[in-house]
Amino acid sequence: MRTRPPGSHSAGPAKIRGFAPDRYEFGSLARFVLPSLYRQLYRTPGNKLRMFRPNAILIFLILVCQPASADDTIEERRPLSLLQMMANHQKQMMRDHLGAVQEIVTALSLDDFDAVQHAAVRLGYSDEVGRVCNHMGAASPAFTRQALAFHHTADGIAAAARERNRGRVLAELSTTLQACRACHAQWKQEIVDDATWNRLTSAPQSAGQSHE
Repeated sequence: MRTRPPGSHSAGPAKIRGFAPDRYEFGSLARFVLPSLYRQLYRTPGNKLRMFRPNAILIFLILVCQPASADDTIEERRPLSLLQMMANHQKQMMRDHLGAVQEIVTALSLDDFDAVQHAAVRLGYSDEVGRVCNHMGAASPAFTRQALAFHHTADGIAAAARERNRGRVLAELSTTLQACRACHAQWKQEIVDDATWNRLTSAPQSAGQSHE
């Protein structure tokens, strides 16, 4: 049995030529997703490497999850008026979205398309999701439209998983994450009290109008 020389380590993400995760800032989504991807992608029973072009997945995640550029004026994001309880609920939903993305990437690294589809359903559209989006955007109809578009976009991930099409899963996931990023670049939570919420949601609004 071959022994490993003292001080040596098994091959892992930090040993991949030209890639040092600790030197880069990938944004919170990448930091959340990549650890699971590393564990599943590079290690299998017997410590053998998987050989299905993992760099493509890594590059995809890195590019999608880059922080906003200096040209993005985050201070100009539109306020999304919410009660404190609604804001907390929305943040929990965002964390669940991140969890779903992590599960999709992990399942894809194992060629488990059933698990990809199961996780993708959490990002996709449903009647309940529609009700929540309409409630969250009651003071900002434009947010509702953008949120619903995001969930309909995410439906493509599950459709690609049903086809067992790895390339399309990645493409649909990329499109979904771009929609996710665009929404965060457009809106920021603004906590309001009950009186303000009632005033904003009871006032008639045109199709493109929202609270500024």
